[in-house]
Amino acid sequence: MEDTQVVLLLTLYDPKGENGHQGGMVAGPVVSQMLSEILPYLGVPSDTTASNSTNSQNLITVPEVRNKTVAEAEKLLKDAGFTTKTYVNGDANTILVKDQTPKPGASLPKNSIIVLYGEGSEVSTSVAVPDLKGMNASQATSTLKEKNLNISIERKWNSNYSRLF
Repeated sequence: MEDTQVVLLLTLYDPKGENGHQGGMVAGPVVSQMLSEILPYLGVPSDTTASNSTNSQNLITVPEVRNKTVAEAEKLLKDAGFTTKTYVNGDANTILVKDQTPKPGASLPKNSIIVLYGEGSEVSTSVAVPDLKGMNASQATSTLKEKNLNISIERKWNSNYSRLF
């Protein structure tokens, strides 16, 4: 988190168990359980809430909107929880969606951007991903959203380094 509110240190002396003796296997689950109860009690938002990232339970499947009018497609996607960006030459009520990015069936977090291309508009198939090195989650999310790219941040425990990354 950018604005650290709580630091937790867990020390286990002579740990036992079938999971071995590495921090991620022994202490990690205990710390996770403790923080999952402490942080909501203190009213501290999680990084996933603050940065619009999610876990797999919060993903939405992108519906098929090709061959619908652009206006219909935008409404359907907005109702599903997505943001839309459209490239249309003409009236959105009569022009059909020729293509969409990401494709139908992709799983994305709420408020992700779906780009719609109307008939007669040029379909862009690639975008250069900007260098995100040194950025925090909020800065990376902003930078990617400016390029109409979606982001999903996952926290993983690396027991080799005994830290979250």
